[in-house]
Amino acid sequence: MKLCALSFAILLVFAGTAAASAQEFHVFGGWLQNTGDHDQTYTYQFEYRQRFHDNFAFSLTYLNEGAFTEHSRDGHGAQLWAGANLLDRRLSLAFGVGPYFYYDTIPYSSSGFSLNDHGWGALLSLDATWYTRSRWLFLLRTNWVATGNSIDTISASFGIGYRFDEPATPKPGGEPALPREPAPRNELTLYIAQTSVHNKGPAHSIGAGLEYRRRLLRYLDVTAGCVYEGESDLIERYGLNVQLWLAGSFLDDRLSLGFGAGPYFAIDRHRTEEGRDHKVALLKNVSMSGAYRFSPHWGVRFNWIRVITNYERDADVWMLGTSYFF
Repeated sequence: MKLCALSFAILLVFAGTAAASAQEFHVFGGWLQNTGDHDQTYTYQFEYRQRFHDNFAFSLTYLNEGAFTEHSRDGHGAQLWAGANLLDRRLSLAFGVGPYFYYDTIPYSSSGFSLNDHGWGALLSLDATWYTRSRWLFLLRTNWVATGNSIDTISASFGIGYRFDEPATPKPGGEPALPREPAPRNELTLYIAQTSVHNKGPAHSIGAGLEYRRRLLRYLDVTAGCVYEGESDLIERYGLNVQLWLAGSFLDDRLSLGFGAGPYFAIDRHRTEEGRDHKVALLKNVSMSGAYRFSPHWGVRFNWIRVITNYERDADVWMLGTSYFF
């Protein structure tokens, strides 16, 4: 449970300290190299960054490190950034560092299945960001991932970003803008899902889910829900999960993005142990989510759950649902 405990601590600290300054979302794609044998592959990355000072920021990221012959690795990270603004604040140069929790699928020939290897590493980054006069921005990024028990990698990528927050603009004549009606604090979502297990064999299945979400603080949500991951040759798994989320609302509270983590109490009927055909397992979830509210009470939500197991059945659960806000 170390992953969940550390994630909860990070979410709580930054939910209480995040300032309503520049909030950005970045998408990267590029090239990556194993520093050991110099094998090369692709890389892509999704990142949310929030400034809490003119020269300092915090980010949450998903990094996919491509597919080598012996490794297929991705992971989640959190970084603190320090930088400098140049050329009338159009150019920003920054250095980021933080923990990286990785998921590595590697061959495991003795059983015919793959091994889901998990571990901690360090994510160090350098980037240059060019701010246009609109909300769009462009980035050049290099990442270095260092681990103690897995491969080390270095990458170079190009990114496109979007700024959600701009300085508040008063009404003509100096009148302040009228306050907006508070967004609903509760959300109920019914999902349809597709599950992909990180192992060999027919690994895809269709599932479903139901989730209740409650806004606790401006940047902090909590969810409780049930998930059915479907049935394939590798799993028939379902259970209850609880997650704590670092989440932000944008575009007049119509759009929300979040990063969550928490425990998952699951039953897998394909798992056998001590003569029983199934058992309850305490697993872990790390998730990314986005919702768009197109009316006062209705919207859509996309949820991507990474299920972390201890028996080589890690999975991605891709969920799309209809949400009711109240």
